[in-house]
Amino acid sequence: MNKENLQNALAQHYGSMTRSYLSLPCKTFDICSTEGIKCLAENAGNGAFWLLDLIGSHQRTIRNLCTNTDAKLRADGEMLRDFQVWNIAMEDRIMTVTCIADTDHAPVVTQRIEYTDFPLDELTIYVERDGRTETSMTMMLTSER
Repeated sequence: MNKENLQNALAQHYGSMTRSYLSLPCKTFDICSTEGIKCLAENAGNGAFWLLDLIGSHQRTIRNLCTNTDAKLRADGEMLRDFQVWNIAMEDRIMTVTCIADTDHAPVVTQRIEYTDFPLDELTIYVERDGRTETSMTMMLTSER
């Protein structure tokens, strides 16, 4: 799906907490998504389930920050256990994905994807503890929170 059509499709998803259970590589953590994230994964470029896998794959690293000896990283880890902000930025077909605890915090995760057909220039995804279990999280578009 091209950029304009994808933006229009994603705009249809707001305030939704209907969860879609997607298989993520990190089986230790129970991560599900909203319908908006499912729409993104199915329709961005030739599919973007890999982006959900990327976010899921960093969950153990984020959880391990809670035991870090550096007080700042440990504090970020505590915040990230409940709420994560994932920013995606595209420039010249190169994607940079970062995870921050809050808008005024430095990224705790940064990963570059050297080539992708992801059609959006930027996107923010929230991952939030949802209370189903101790480690369960829901991935959502910002408009769905």
